[in-house]
Amino acid sequence: MSGRPRTRSPRRKSTDGSAPTTSRDRSGSSGDERDKDIERDKDIEQDSDVERDNTADSIADLDRLMLDLGELPDPSPSIRKEPQPEKTLEELLSELNAPKHEAPKGFTKSKRDDFLESGAEVFAKPETPKVKLAWNPKFNTDPKQIKVYQVQENGAIGQEISGAIGWDSLVLYEFGATKWAYHADGRPMVMGKHVAQGNPVFIDRADLVESTYKSTTTMIDDLAERNGEELRRGFWEEKRQELEVAGKISFSKGVPGINTKAIKDRKVEEGGHVTVPAAEYDIVGFMPNVTVAHGQYAPFSVIIDVGGMEVVVSPDRTWGVERGHVDKAKELNLDAKLAAKDILDVFKADDSFRPYLSAPDWLRDDQIHYVTPEQMGAVFVLKRVPESQDEVKAAELDNEGVFNEGKGTPGVRIGADIYVQLNELGTGTEYHEAIHKLSHPAVEHVLGHWFGEGLTEYFTRLLVAGPVKDGKLVRSDAQYSAEYKAIEALVAHAQVTQGELADAYFKGNIKPLYDKVATAAVHPPFSAKKPFSLDGFAARLDPVRAAEALEIFEVACGVVRDDNTTTTTTTSSADL
Repeated sequence: MSGRPRTRSPRRKSTDGSAPTTSRDRSGSSGDERDKDIERDKDIEQDSDVERDNTADSIADLDRLMLDLGELPDPSPSIRKEPQPEKTLEELLSELNAPKHEAPKGFTKSKRDDFLESGAEVFAKPETPKVKLAWNPKFNTDPKQIKVYQVQENGAIGQEISGAIGWDSLVLYEFGATKWAYHADGRPMVMGKHVAQGNPVFIDRADLVESTYKSTTTMIDDLAERNGEELRRGFWEEKRQELEVAGKISFSKGVPGINTKAIKDRKVEEGGHVTVPAAEYDIVGFMPNVTVAHGQYAPFSVIIDVGGMEVVVSPDRTWGVERGHVDKAKELNLDAKLAAKDILDVFKADDSFRPYLSAPDWLRDDQIHYVTPEQMGAVFVLKRVPESQDEVKAAELDNEGVFNEGKGTPGVRIGADIYVQLNELGTGTEYHEAIHKLSHPAVEHVLGHWFGEGLTEYFTRLLVAGPVKDGKLVRSDAQYSAEYKAIEALVAHAQVTQGELADAYFKGNIKPLYDKVATAAVHPPFSAKKPFSLDGFAARLDPVRAAEALEIFEVACGVVRDDNTTTTTTTSSADL
C-alpha cells in the first residue's frame, strides 16, 4: 500500500503546545491508521493486510470490545523460478538423523509460552548459524493444525500430506540459505522430521517463529507501555482537557466514526460504521483508553452528537497533518498522471533494479488507475474500479468500514493493477506501488506487513532519488518513516547489504537476514543462546510500537543512545 507516512507520538509535549504532527501518504489525515498483519483467506493479490487491534472500552458495564473495521486480502505470489535445495535427499536425511532435541510431547496451547522460551529445539548443526523455531501464534491459532508437505526424491516440495499434523509430532531443522525451499505459490518452507513416522516433511515458514519471539516482543511491548503511559499522563491528558474546555470539535473533512449504540449492542458490523461529515460538533463525552481509527495516536476517543446520534470518533484529525509534499508538488506543477513508460524509464535508468525486472512490459497503461477518494473506497470493496457512481454508493453501503479505509489510502496494488488517488499526484505514489508489484511474497508472508512496507519504502527512496534531486517529483521523508528506519538499522547494525535486501524483497531469499541479525544482535540482555528475534522485531514495526522496536534492536546490537542520537559501540559483529 502506498507510503502511509507516519511519525511516532512524541515522548514529550512539543514546544508550541500543539498536538503531535502525523502525516500519511494514505489520506493526509493524522491517526487514520491501523495495525496490520497477514491474513491469507482471500483470493486477490494486494500488498497489505489488516490486523485489527482497534478496541473499545466499556460503556457503562460493557466489557472491552474488539472493533473489526473490515478486512483486506493478502498478496498472492509472483511467478518466479525459486532456488531449489542443493544437497541430495540422502544428504538431507543424514542431517535429519543427526542428534537433536525433540519438541515436547503432548504440546498444548497452554504450554506455548514455556515452549517458545525453552530454546530446547535445535534446528541446525552446531557449526551452522542457528535460527531456532517454534509454533507461530501470529498465523496459526491451533498448533495441532499444521500443514506439511512431502519431500520428493530430488529434495523438492511434494504433495500436501492429508490430515493435519500436530506440533508435538514434528522436530524441525533450519538449514542454510540454500536449504529454504519454496512452494509453487512462492511460500518459503523449511524441512522437518515427523517423529512418529521418521520421514522428512516441509512446513510452511509462516507457521513458525523464532523461539525467542516472545521475550523480544515482551521487551518491546513493556517499553512501549512505559513510554505510552508517560504520554498519557502528560501530553495527551492536556489535549483531552483542551477539548473538554472547548466543548466542541471540528473536522475539515469527513471522518469515520462508530455509532455508540452499535458498540453497546455489540453489532458494530451491522450499520455501526458511520461517516461524520465535515463540520463542528458538540462533545458529549470521552472514552478513555479507546482507539476507533486506524493506528490512532490519541489514547482516547471523543463522543460527539451527530444529529441526535452519539458517535465515537478519533480526535487526531482535528489537530491537522503535514501535507507539505502534496502542496509542493502542486506548486511545482508536478501533479500530473504518469504513463507506464514514464515509470518504466525510471526503473531502467537504475542499474540496481534491472536484475529484478520480470519482463520489459511488466507494467502497462491499462494497469494504472487514477481515482477519486470515493472511487478508491469502492476499489477496496470491489477490488476494481467502480463502473458508476451508483456502484460507489453501493460499495459504501456494502462495507463502510473498508470503504473508509480506501478513501484514506493514496495508493494500493491489487493483483497486477495499481491504483492512485488523484490528489496524490507528483508524490511518487506510483513508484511505491510499482515496487510492490515486483515484490516476492516471502517477506510479508514471514516478516509481516510493516516490515514489507519498510523495505518497499526503502527501495522507493532509492529509485526516486534522481527524480527528486532533479525536481521531477516530491517524496516526503515522513512516509513509512518508522519502518524505513528499521531497514536502515539492519544495514547499519546487522550489516545487511543492499543486495541482500534486494534478494529478500524481490526473490524471497530472506534467510540471510536471519543469519545477520542472529550474529550481530547478541548484546545483553540478549545472548548467543537466547538471541534477539527478527520475527519479534518485525511484528512490532507498527505505528504504535515501531520506535520501541527499533530501540530494543539497537540495544541488542550494542548501540549506545544519547538522548535523540545513536552511535554504535566499538564492538563489531565480526567480534561476536
